[in-house]
Amino acid sequence: MVPNGVTRFWVMRRQYVRVVRRWWLIAVLLLVVAAACSDSDSDDTGTAGDDADLVRLNEIQVLGTHNSYRGPMPRALLDLVTQFDEATGLGLDYAHPPLEVQLEQQGARQLELDVWSDPDGGLYADRRGNTLIGEPVASGEPALDEPGFKVLHSADIDYVTSCLTFVACLEDVKAWSSDHPRHLPVMILVEAKFTPTPDPAGLGFVDPPDFDAATFAALDAEIRSVFDDDEMVLPRDRVDGVWPTLEDSRGRVLFALDNDVLTDVYEGDILFTNRTGFVKLNDPIADAVRIREDVRAGYVVRTRADAETRQARDNDPAMRDAALLSGAHWVSTDYLSPDTRFSDYVVALPGGGIARCNPVVAPDCDVDQLSE
Repeated sequence: MVPNGVTRFWVMRRQYVRVVRRWWLIAVLLLVVAAACSDSDSDDTGTAGDDADLVRLNEIQVLGTHNSYRGPMPRALLDLVTQFDEATGLGLDYAHPPLEVQLEQQGARQLELDVWSDPDGGLYADRRGNTLIGEPVASGEPALDEPGFKVLHSADIDYVTSCLTFVACLEDVKAWSSDHPRHLPVMILVEAKFTPTPDPAGLGFVDPPDFDAATFAALDAEIRSVFDDDEMVLPRDRVDGVWPTLEDSRGRVLFALDNDVLTDVYEGDILFTNRTGFVKLNDPIADAVRIREDVRAGYVVRTRADAETRQARDNDPAMRDAALLSGAHWVSTDYLSPDTRFSDYVVALPGGGIARCNPVVAPDCDVDQLSE
C-alpha cells in the first residue's frame, strides 16, 4: 500500500500543475487580446498607436526645380550678356513653366523662389537693362508698385518671372495644393536676394535692401497671409530630431532658407535652417560623403542634378546620377523636361513616379505610401 502522505503529495502536485497551466493559458490569452487591440487601433487611424511602419518625411526622395519662377530672359539681353561673359550667358539660357504646371504635370515637390525686399514698393518696377536693347524701361506692372517682396532672378536684367510677387507665387502653390489635398509635402526653398546687379554702363541699377530680422519677420508675415500654420510643416513639428510622417504631412508645404550666411539673422518659426534640420549641399559629387552623413544623422538635404545648363548641353548624367544616389531628399534640376535644343538630358527618379524610398536611410520603405 502507498502511504497516505505520498498520496497527498501526488494529489497536491497534480492540483498545482493544473493551476499553473490555467494561469499560463490566461496570460497567453491576455497577450493575444492586447496585440489584437493594438493592431486594431493602428489600422483604424493610420497614425494612432505604434507608427513605426509609417514612412516619414526624411525617408523619401523627390525632385524639384531650381529658380522655379524663372521665365526666358529677353533674347536681346541674353545675347548681350553672352557677348560680355559667355559662361554667364550660357548659364542663363533656361526657363520653367508656371509653378502649377511643375507641380501638376512635371511632378515637382520642391520649388525655389528668389525674394527681394521692397518695403515701400516700386523698387523693381523699372528694368534699366532694357536701355541697352532699346526696350521700354518702365515695366507697366502695377504689382511691382505695391509694397512687398518681389520674385526675380537679377534686378534690372534678368526679371522675367511667372509670378511677380512672393505672395502671388505662394497663392499659385496654395491653389494647386487646395485642389490636391493628399499631395506629398512640397518644400519651398527661399533665397533672400540682396546683391546688386553689376552696372558697368552706369545705368543706375537697383541697390537692394539687406535682410535683417525685421525683413525676415515681414517675409514670415507674407507666408502666413497665404498659408495657415496647420497647412505647413514647421520646425516645431520635428520633435527631438524625429520628422513627421508623410501621412501627417500630406497636403502641406514647408519652407527652407537657402542662405546659410543668414541663419543667425533669421529669428522666425517658419523657415527650416541648418539649425533646425535642413542642409543645402549643391554639389553631389564633391559633397557625396557629407550628404550621406547628414542624411543618416537625420537632416533633410537639398542638392542639385545640374547647373548652368552644362549637363544638358553635354548630355552628361554624372552629376544627376550622383545626386540621386546621394540620398538627398530634394534633387533640384532645370530639366524635369528635356530642352531639345541641347539634348535629351532629363532628370527622373529611377522607376519613375513622384517619390521613391530614400536610398540611404529607407531603401525598403512601403512604396504604397509614396503616391501623389
